[in-house]
Amino acid sequence: MRIAASLAALMLATTLLVGCIGDEESDLGGSNPYLFTWTAPEGPGDAAAGLLLGRMDVRNGCIYWLSDNGSEFLPLWPDGALLSTEEGTVVVSVDGTAVAEGQDSSLSGGERTRDQAEALLGESLPSVCNPADGYWVATGIESDAS
Repeated sequence: MRIAASLAALMLATTLLVGCIGDEESDLGGSNPYLFTWTAPEGPGDAAAGLLLGRMDVRNGCIYWLSDNGSEFLPLWPDGALLSTEEGTVVVSVDGTAVAEGQDSSLSGGERTRDQAEALLGESLPSVCNPADGYWVATGIESDAS
């Protein structure tokens, strides 16, 4: 029994780190939102082009970043990013810094097109996750609450 529980926990952690978690048909009705992570050979120097001020928003099972200037991006989180919920609020953690849905924060990284994002992920993005302004290869989070 202990081995089965350990194996189940390992499978869940692998799903979080390698691709995405979520159900394209649901609107967070009991399922986790998608969390896309990248592990491509692109180093942080290639991805880190700027700082995107704003807040995280979850809609239709997708995690978006709404920038202070009104732009909407779909973040591609760095390998090791963790997804959790705290009292019903979605939280993403990167290297020990957490950001909760609606919390003012900033993402370091750089903008990519859908084709570039899918190449970096090595998989197609679900059609339900379609940001208005592009994709953000996040390299870290800066949060007032960290």
